[in-house]
Amino acid sequence: PATAPSSLTEVNNTATTITVSWTALNSSDADGYVVNVTSDTDTVQTVQVEGSSNNTITLNGLNVETTYSITVRAYQQLLGPASTISVQTLPVINSINWTLVSSITQLSNTQYYIDCLTTTDINPSTDVYWLVNGVMKSNSNYSSIDVLTYNNTLLVYPDPLGVSINVTCIAMIGGVNYSQSVILHAPSSPPNNVRGFILNGTSIKVNWTNSSETNGYVIEYTTGGVTRNVVSTSEDEI
Repeated sequence: PATAPSSLTEVNNTATTITVSWTALNSSDADGYVVNVTSDTDTVQTVQVEGSSNNTITLNGLNVETTYSITVRAYQQLLGPASTISVQTLPVINSINWTLVSSITQLSNTQYYIDCLTTTDINPSTDVYWLVNGVMKSNSNYSSIDVLTYNNTLLVYPDPLGVSINVTCIAMIGGVNYSQSVILHAPSSPPNNVRGFILNGTSIKVNWTNSSETNGYVIEYTTGGVTRNVVSTSEDEI
């Protein structure tokens, strides 16, 4: 053939697959196509696509987060000129983030959602699990965001006494573990120089030395062992 397949385009990609398409040639100009996949000049796959109208192919068994050069040539008795594009497969874990569910002032009931976005190449019920400070947790809460992504969610209850929590999302594919972590930090020590001042018969003022380790403070007011009020502030007095 004298003409290379035009409009070679990436249609879809996952962590282990790439789908490409191109504009089909007339049957008089081609009997089919040869698709060649290389990575760092090494040939990974060579696939023959029979029929000039068959202009889409999904390439399977690729490596995670790897850039591939994909070349398509039409053939009759001989190969024609090439069209080439470069496509990268996706990571197994796209991201991990935390979201505060309940108010930070609810000291005994603070909750965080940890969301871990993974590729749909894996089965989230069997191939994803969690480590919370080294303790394994199963992955029972997940949903499909789109055809490429699962959202795996873990509900975490931090220690109200202020212990940092390291949460790791682990996804397995092809016998290899991939992981990302997020840390819910706790300050290493309580606020310093806490002082209280009586303002009047119904009000007091409390201040302390600010710490660079914190995003804010929670103040709990109790009398007779009963919690009367809990408030939060980012300032160094209340």
